[in-house]
Amino acid sequence: MIGSSFHVPRLAGRMASVSIRRSGSRVGVLGVLTLLALGPGGAAAQAGAVRGTVRSGADSSGLAGVRVILNNDTRVLSDPQGAFVLSGVQAGTNMVVFRRIGYEELETAVWMAPGDSVVELVVTLNPVPVQLEEVTVEADAPVRNLERQGFYERKKEGFGHFLERSDIERRHPQVVTDLLRRFSRRYRQPRCLVLDGVLVAESAAARQVNRMVLPQDIEAIEIYGGAASLPLRFHASRCSGSVLVVWTR
Repeated sequence: MIGSSFHVPRLAGRMASVSIRRSGSRVGVLGVLTLLALGPGGAAAQAGAVRGTVRSGADSSGLAGVRVILNNDTRVLSDPQGAFVLSGVQAGTNMVVFRRIGYEELETAVWMAPGDSVVELVVTLNPVPVQLEEVTVEADAPVRNLERQGFYERKKEGFGHFLERSDIERRHPQVVTDLLRRFSRRYRQPRCLVLDGVLVAESAAARQVNRMVLPQDIEAIEIYGGAASLPLRFHASRCSGSVLVVWTR
């Protein structure tokens, strides 16, 4: 077992702490993370797994809704505790990218030795101000995406409250929860948060959503008062209260 920790200088005078532990086979790493390679050294190369936790550099809490991308192909989202699992990882060098709005992007190379079964990561993403570049997109592209997600069908059924991009722009919100003030208390304090179809928060959704998404990044919102009105695709066994569904642009 080999353990080490050191500091890596970052841009704008910031420091990033890196701690590395190795067990069994060699592990290669680039970025702000802790690595632990598990599993016996073996002869035959086989698919393994990369699993771990993403933390916020602001307070070391688990970071939900982080896009974790393996070799620019396999994609998963971190859960409400910041945990993630990438399966089917081949022996050799694998590139893993971590992205979330409002945080620095991190790309790291992870070496999976033949015979390794699991490589565990603890990744820290530092928060940064979001600076959005001006872009030109097709006007109907977001609309087509909402159609594919069934947004307009659910809106016609009328079991929840719905806000589209035009509604959001008229209200000039500073944070996402500004959009909920027009509704009753039950809808202003949603329990669960679904982001782009994935459950990312099972409690205190109003507080979580302001950390995860900016109003200018939202294409549409759905709000449901409870299980009775919640569409089947958003049902979650541990989600017993109101639910906020956010679709990003």
